[in-house]
Amino acid sequence: MLRADELFFQMNSKYGLCTDAAGAPGMAAPQLSELVAVLSDTETDVSDCLCAIGRIWGQRVVEHFAHLLALRTGLLTTLAQSPAEPFLELCRDYLGEHGFGSCTFVEGPPTLTVRVHNTPPGADALLSGFFEALVAGVMAAPVTCQMTSHSAGQVVLRLFQSPQS
Repeated sequence: MLRADELFFQMNSKYGLCTDAAGAPGMAAPQLSELVAVLSDTETDVSDCLCAIGRIWGQRVVEHFAHLLALRTGLLTTLAQSPAEPFLELCRDYLGEHGFGSCTFVEGPPTLTVRVHNTPPGADALLSGFFEALVAGVMAAPVTCQMTSHSAGQVVLRLFQSPQS
């Protein structure tokens, strides 16, 4: 089994750059609290902005999760064809490794409920956008994410397939 530091990001702190296990470059992000503080000083809706950032993050993660799952399982399949449990385990490990807490998934047609525990303050909109893009990328179909609960350190999200237009 791969170690977490081999599975996710390798940092080059001198330049603020990182690469993931698939070799794709990235950039070190500021602390979430610092990002929220900077956005709060602008005329931008912080929640909308964080949700948009989360969507971009989720889209980029989808591009690399198939490769990361292949490393874990030895199977070369699309994310939609991958077994659910290794994918969900990868999501749990990924969020935990990056400081966004631990998550549990509850499938209940027609929704997928994601409970994220020990989330940093201000992460709810970011995680909402992330899971919306991640699940949409796996399903290859539009997904809507609704936050159904938010309390200190816990976010509960419901994801369901958006109606086709």
